[in-house]
Amino acid sequence: MLSINDTLRRDAEDKSYHVLWLDYSSNLAYVIAEGKSEFPQLCRISEMEEQLQSGVLTLEMESQPILLPESEIPERDKSFRDAAWNVIASIATNEPTVYASAPRGKMVREAAKKAGLSTKTVLKYLRWYWQRGKVKNALLPNFKHRGGKGVPKKPISGKVGRPRIYGQNSGRNVDEATARIFENAVKRFYHTRQEHTFTAAYNLMLKEYYTDTETLTDGETRLVLKPQDEIPTLRQFRYWYQKTYDESVKLRARKGDGAFELNHRAILGKSDANVFGPGSQYQIDATVGDIYLVSRFNRANIIGRPVIYFVMDTFSRMVTGMYVGLEGPSWAGAMMALCNAASDKVAYCAEYGIKITESQWPCPLYPRLHSR
Repeated sequence: MLSINDTLRRDAEDKSYHVLWLDYSSNLAYVIAEGKSEFPQLCRISEMEEQLQSGVLTLEMESQPILLPESEIPERDKSFRDAAWNVIASIATNEPTVYASAPRGKMVREAAKKAGLSTKTVLKYLRWYWQRGKVKNALLPNFKHRGGKGVPKKPISGKVGRPRIYGQNSGRNVDEATARIFENAVKRFYHTRQEHTFTAAYNLMLKEYYTDTETLTDGETRLVLKPQDEIPTLRQFRYWYQKTYDESVKLRARKGDGAFELNHRAILGKSDANVFGPGSQYQIDATVGDIYLVSRFNRANIIGRPVIYFVMDTFSRMVTGMYVGLEGPSWAGAMMALCNAASDKVAYCAEYGIKITESQWPCPLYPRLHSR
């Protein structure tokens, strides 16, 4: 007779099935296949027993539930197990209702919403529970089989990573010697002001480090690439680079510190973050006008490009003062702009034949002074 947790092997499908629930009175059973996307299936017990007798199914062995003494389980594994069990306990014990698709979907959605998890995660916990022996310890994570973040993988044998689709060779791993070559190539060909593309830097690395010298019949020599199974791929080079270097390091090396600080650095705040109202703080800046001025006495004479100063209220963004001069950016020009910021704007505009009211440009004030 079949028992719960029996493992049945169907060689024709290359699959193993775990018995989850049996009811001999109704001749019904639920089983689940091995796999990350499997769900319980309803079967007839009599049909399974016939297939066992005919050899279509074979009884491998009883699935051994994960029975570990609590003293041998690490604390973080226990915490993970208990948290996962709390999520699915009410679902997993609701047999056989949980094995039917429609009620299971409703229960999983409710549990996921309550726990703040995705339905995919809840279903993963349920599969672990069903496929590992229907015990609480089935929810213990496989931490010891996982790689650490930032820790390079050390294969026991063969090549790690995705196998190659094309070609006969399997490629090579990025060992310490290869990583040193990558490091030198990045410094020589990529982190430079020449700004080579990444592919160009890779090709220069191959030319420098992965070529042999071949002598021709006429005595001339040429460089020949080493065999493909001795050459790292562009994908490996790029993957290593993205793990090793931050984007800011690349930009500083290729653009320079000045350009990085001006155009690429992170903006960590706003200029008006600590400003409480109009007149609290002014900002001043000067720029050279994109125009050439000529003499009014002889328009053939160019007298230079103007330097334009603006003083702006940080809170309201209102222009509170301005100055245009021919001298280069200097403290003297800034002084004139500040003087204009504190002047009567109605009188200032009247000097140039422009009539305004005080409400149209209401800022004849100094900014508040802050001690630092």
